[in-house]
Amino acid sequence: MSGKKSAQFLKQGRSDPAIRISTQGPCGENGARLRAKLASQKLRLPLLGGDDDSDNRAYIKNIVLDYDSFSQRGVLSDRELGRRYGLEWAEAFHYIGPRHSQLERYVSEHAVSL
Repeated sequence: MSGKKSAQFLKQGRSDPAIRISTQGPCGENGARLRAKLASQKLRLPLLGGDDDSDNRAYIKNIVLDYDSFSQRGVLSDRELGRRYGLEWAEAFHYIGPRHSQLERYVSEHAVSL
């Protein structure tokens, strides 16, 4: 995926920040919380520093989905996974197909006449 397409996806995500941020569960407001905590210590992170919505998006993108992904989500960084496939970002997907019941086989092997 080109940088242009990646930018398009991120731009689309910005069209409704409440939806994008809320999909990240309780961490959805941690960017604003972290900025406030650091400010109280007279510190800041350059990736934070705008309004609450942009801080929350930056936190999700850079911390949750990338830098601290394994600790927070138990999976490899989406950015690192993307690099493996020549993309800027990628999300792992594990497909579990339909489950096949063993009941018919069991019945055919174990049923007895009345």
